[in-house]
Amino acid sequence: MSRRLPDEAQKVFDKYTVNFVRRLHKDKALEMFETDLGLSHERADFMFSAFVAEGNQVLTANDFNNFWICFGKDANDYVNQFNELEKQGNGTADIGGLFDFLKTLKTLSGRCPTDEELENYIKNAAGDSKSIDINKFASLIKRIKMTRN
Repeated sequence: MSRRLPDEAQKVFDKYTVNFVRRLHKDKALEMFETDLGLSHERADFMFSAFVAEGNQVLTANDFNNFWICFGKDANDYVNQFNELEKQGNGTADIGGLFDFLKTLKTLSGRCPTDEELENYIKNAAGDSKSIDINKFASLIKRIKMTRN
């Protein structure tokens, strides 16, 4: 995986940097997510938290690269997908629908995960609660898309 941002992502990121510093404070990162990627403030804050180390208030170029690989300009579509999978209104995804959706994702090497891999990913993400909320959903997508082999 290249640490270099794709050109399209670099242009977005560079609009908010000052003096070639390759990191954005939270307020600038949220502005970028909202303005250039069309995320609501709530969704922007969620994506920021999903890709920045806990307690950190800075989005690095590497964090943004990981975001771009996993969600990119389609971030709203992924959150909308979760909302479609969350049919009971309890904040958790339907596991059958989730499984089918995750089968369509590709790893960094360009392959789709196997059924066995997906079962393990979902089981590990669901944990004792045996449910997948929006945070676990984002973690699943990151885990699958960041897998190298």
